[in-house]
Parts: sequence; C-alpha cells; structure tokens
Amino acid sequence: MPAPAARSRLFGYEHRANGTVVITRACRIVSVIRGDARVLAFLDDLAAEDAQTVLARWVTHTARAAV
Repeated sequence: MPAPAARSRLFGYEHRANGTVVITRACRIVSVIRGDARVLAFLDDLAAEDAQTVLARWVTHTARAAV
C-alpha cells in the first residue's frame, strides 16, 4: 500500500490551447475551468502554492459552482 503522501498526489492538470484548464484525478477529468479571468486566477494560485493543494481546492470550488 502506498504511503499517504504518494496517494495524495493524484491530481493533474492540462492547460489546453482553447484556454480551458482540465483538472484530473487518477487520470479522470474531475473539473474544467473556463473563462480568461478564472483560468488566470487558477494559474496564479498554482504559481504561488503547492500544486496538489491548489488543484484540490479548485476542484471543490468548481464542484460547488456547478450546483
């Protein structure tokens, strides 16, 4: 069984040519960020903090926004 730190590094992202950012977890799409302002805010957060923390927070934010 992997260590807890290894299990938590499941998030990834792709900044696509059309301007959207796709966030994945365990190779599955869990969130899509659209809009120039939102994408720029996400990328700023990503540059300032730990990537896994930022990705987890943005997945939670976009899930709440979709409801």
